[in-house]
Amino acid sequence: MFAEYTDAVWVNVTESPKAIVILQPDKQTFRGETVTLRCQIQGERDTDWEYSWYKKSSSLSPVSKDQEYRISPVSESHSGEYTCRGKRRRDSQSSEISDAVTLTVSFGSKPKPQLISSLKGAVLRGNTVILSCKLDQSTGWVFYWYTHTQDSSALTQTDTDSYTISSVKDSDGGQYWCRAGRGNPVYYTQYSDAVWVNVTEVPNPVVILQPDKQTFRGETVTLRCQIQGERDTDWEYSWYKKSSSLSPVSKDQEYTISTVYESHSGEYTCRGKRRGDSQNSEMSDAVTLTVSSGESLSPPASLIISPNTTQHFTSDSLSLSCEVQSNSTGWTVRRYTDNGEVSDCSSDWGSVTGSTCSISSLQSSDSGVYWCQFDSGGNSNPFNITVTYGDVILESPVHPVTEGDTLTLRCRYRNDPSDLRADFYKDGLVLQNQTTGEMIIPTVSKSDEGLYWCKHPERGESPKSWITVKSCCFYKNLLGKKKNSSSQTSNQDQSQTEDEVDIESGRTPHSHETIVTPCEGSRDDAENDAIYSNIELKNMQFWNKDSVAEPGYVTLGLTAAPVSVPVASEAQGPTPITAEAPVPEPAAASEAADPVPVTTEASVPVPVPVPVPVPSALGSASAP
Repeated sequence: MFAEYTDAVWVNVTESPKAIVILQPDKQTFRGETVTLRCQIQGERDTDWEYSWYKKSSSLSPVSKDQEYRISPVSESHSGEYTCRGKRRRDSQSSEISDAVTLTVSFGSKPKPQLISSLKGAVLRGNTVILSCKLDQSTGWVFYWYTHTQDSSALTQTDTDSYTISSVKDSDGGQYWCRAGRGNPVYYTQYSDAVWVNVTEVPNPVVILQPDKQTFRGETVTLRCQIQGERDTDWEYSWYKKSSSLSPVSKDQEYTISTVYESHSGEYTCRGKRRGDSQNSEMSDAVTLTVSSGESLSPPASLIISPNTTQHFTSDSLSLSCEVQSNSTGWTVRRYTDNGEVSDCSSDWGSVTGSTCSISSLQSSDSGVYWCQFDSGGNSNPFNITVTYGDVILESPVHPVTEGDTLTLRCRYRNDPSDLRADFYKDGLVLQNQTTGEMIIPTVSKSDEGLYWCKHPERGESPKSWITVKSCCFYKNLLGKKKNSSSQTSNQDQSQTEDEVDIESGRTPHSHETIVTPCEGSRDDAENDAIYSNIELKNMQFWNKDSVAEPGYVTLGLTAAPVSVPVASEAQGPTPITAEAPVPEPAAASEAADPVPVTTEASVPVPVPVPVPVPSALGSASAP
């Protein structure tokens, strides 16, 4: 006979927790350091367990409630694999043994860090220097910084290996050392070798303003930052106006304002940054620029033409924009065409976006003179555009070419981007035979000015374009008007050469004196061209050929100055006339048999012509 069954007892099997060994300060240690190994039971409370330690499966200690196993100081013999296991206190069940952690104890001398300065040379006063204490061995270090002597107490300590000295003063100069330490008690490395921090005077820049601190609206002003006692190429430069940055740091030593206005008046300063180590100079003393209103030396706007050539094929597109430094609002692209009409850019022949006029498909009727017109009556310099239905064009620059510059002319064929093998002509003479579709004049002179075209024996001949060459020297009187130096030929003018002012002398000129201004280099911006008279454009009139004093020229009458311009021969097709002055709004035709030239304030011949198309009735005052 059997007794009754007992009540059931459940045996629940769960995952055994696994121990982990955490080694501090690092697995790579040095002889003499203190090493602490900690046994962590994953997902369990530390107080619920007791711990035992092993080295290569050999027990190091009996079971203990101490979670950490400490070795102080360590030696090479302590190197090896360490593991641990936990035993739960309430029921003596064991965890899984941990994965082994390898401790490596290096023998030999203590590690020695390397102290490095962010600057190779001396520190300029007020700049920043960063010292770095490089220690390739392991992790967990705190860095200690010393100055003057190694025996002194640490200047400071950092958790990272760098120490920054900002706004360096003379008192910051001297020797610096570093060393690292870790553990408890602290184990210190050796001291680094010393690094010298030499503090020197910071160079002072100077702003040089040209042409003068007192300028007139429309002039070009150049500010130059000069670092005293330093080579210009060793520095980069930044510019400020009343402490507000004008430009990012750049290698450009000059800051140019091509067309100044009253709003540009103010105090300007500059600062240099040395390229080798990015140290800053001091801020320069402020230079005050004062811009006066009055007669400007150049037009307040520029007409930008894209593509930048005088000749274009029909069906091509063309973009014309009014570029104004201060504000482009109020400007309109205007043109004067062969049929004698003056009109603004509109849906009839273009589309307007802001101050930009776009012609999507050019027609031959789009040939003419184009300029920017301001609501209040001001205007830009004019430029001639020729549109042809032929197959050949000559690509030539829209703007005048400065003496000494390089001039490149190209003969192009419709729908073919490659250059043609063509003959190049100037004033009816062959300049270059069919060797290439490109002709280069490396150094332009005044004698290169003239009427150019190109010709291909099969594809035809391009229209003709006048190439203007502007002189590299001009006279500027105190009212801001400019004259070509070639016009100063009279005995009276020659007698005044003793009164001409050297700009560099700084002497204040008298009201009758003329300043001789040398050309400092070619300028692409139309507003900087010294060849244009700043005149009011009204009452355009044409005289017949017989009324011109100089043979082969037609005179274009303007309110400010009459202009004599060359006339093409009858064999050259439609007659272009050229005018240096900006294009006027047309006036009503005179009923008089012989038109009378408009009285002018000055009879200053415009130095360089710009092509202007002639109305069909050249001999009559038929301009609208």
